[in-house]
Amino acid sequence: MKTAALLLIVLNYSSNLFCQSAEMYYSNGKDKFNIKNYEGSIVDFGKAIEIKPDFEDAYLFRVKAKKKLKDYRGAIVDLNKVIGLNPKNEIAYFERAGAKHWLGDTEGALADYNKVIELSPKNAEAYYWRGCVKLNLGQHENGCLDLSKAGELGFKEAYETILKSCQ
Repeated sequence: MKTAALLLIVLNYSSNLFCQSAEMYYSNGKDKFNIKNYEGSIVDFGKAIEIKPDFEDAYLFRVKAKKKLKDYRGAIVDLNKVIGLNPKNEIAYFERAGAKHWLGDTEGALADYNKVIELSPKNAEAYYWRGCVKLNLGQHENGCLDLSKAGELGFKEAYETILKSCQ
């Protein structure tokens, strides 16, 4: 009985060390990101994820670093993982939409912005960017309606785009 209890204590201690290590790598990654060492931050976030494969925040921060390096495909891989872990993570859909837009996948970006709006109907920025995507796809009226909705929800930049694109 004493051996089993000791084993349980050791396992709990080891588990806590791993969590602390994942958090440590995550913290180091954020520090490196803040000083614009994006490559180094990606390495640290990767180590945190190796230790704790369901570490959503580490994936999302690694996405930020990859986007700074214009690695949109790599960002999408991480965002797909986050969405697999948490299908209601609106930030992951929003970030993936932006990465897809940068890669020219306007249909994919549109689908992701639709999902963001489904999950968060008052997300003004999602309406704004969905409106821009719709304008790029030639859906002028619907794009302008989305821009108007973004403005109504408080995204002031929408009105500038409306003046330029919706006359």
